[in-house]
Amino acid sequence: MRRIININLTSTFVCAPSAAREISEQGFPASMVFIASMSGYMVNKRFETAAYISSKAGVHHVARHLASEWRSLKGGPVIRINSLSPGYTRTRMTEDLLKYPMQERLMSEGSMLNRISATDKYRGPVMFYQMRVAM
Repeated sequence: MRRIININLTSTFVCAPSAAREISEQGFPASMVFIASMSGYMVNKRFETAAYISSKAGVHHVARHLASEWRSLKGGPVIRINSLSPGYTRTRMTEDLLKYPMQERLMSEGSMLNRISATDKYRGPVMFYQMRVAM
């Protein structure tokens, strides 16, 4: 439980201010993209995931807070904050669950697109958020 919270939420608190300092020193507008989750907005009834969903809800809230706070900083570059909220995705964390056809079916049916996604599907949105035209 603590490991999940440290990886998902605590790392956001630690890394974001460090990145912001580097951005400020360079003086260019920039964008940070936090990887949140649809689970941060809902309860996954079929899974025991309280630590995961709580940590991802925290990432959503940190992203909103930092977007508001850093938008109004005077004298420094603009730092825009976005979060991406994937649904069920094939990762090392889900591979044990996806070994079972019934579990995979339930996860697919619980997805907006009726399928389990892959991590490479999120490269495009992350790259877009980093582009100057998105600022």
